[in-house]
Amino acid sequence: MHTHDESRKSHEELQAEVERLRREVTHLEAAQLARRRVQALLTSERDSFREAFDGSSVPQVWLDRSGRVLRLNRVAQAMLGVDIPPSDFTVFNDPQLIMLGVPPYFERALSGETVRVPAHVFNPARTHYSAPDVDLTVETVLYPLAGDVSGQATVVVQFFDVSALAAAEAEVRQLRDELSRMKAAPHDTDR
Repeated sequence: MHTHDESRKSHEELQAEVERLRREVTHLEAAQLARRRVQALLTSERDSFREAFDGSSVPQVWLDRSGRVLRLNRVAQAMLGVDIPPSDFTVFNDPQLIMLGVPPYFERALSGETVRVPAHVFNPARTHYSAPDVDLTVETVLYPLAGDVSGQATVVVQFFDVSALAAAEAEVRQLRDELSRMKAAPHDTDR
């Protein structure tokens, strides 16, 4: 069916309209191909990130803006004794994390700063009851991510177990104290 205007167009005008429509279809096909390429690249990058995140030997937890867990890697799951924390868990409501002063560090990371939390003692069982009841000395690094699917800033937390180093430092301090006490004690002279 032709509209009244189309029936009045000349052959040249109709030919020009066909060429314009062909160019438009070509542009749309090119745009669709570009979208598919970009989608494939994003999918590849997402899959690479997940593989690097999940396969890392460093315990990592990915948190949303509210401090809720989005994802834990396998090492973090083993360390914390959970596949995923309870849905009501956040960085802002966990007593152990509050006592350690983690919420302000988390807020700094949300604002875009990479933050290193100094070595501290963390017991996974005090945060997650099914976790191992062991005191770990860890250094924690919080990395901001530009956003997740909704475009909101998120944070990846990495835990570095420095328990062996802390134990060695404590032993060195103990031996130094013992040596100092021995030097200060009166010497027995064998006569």
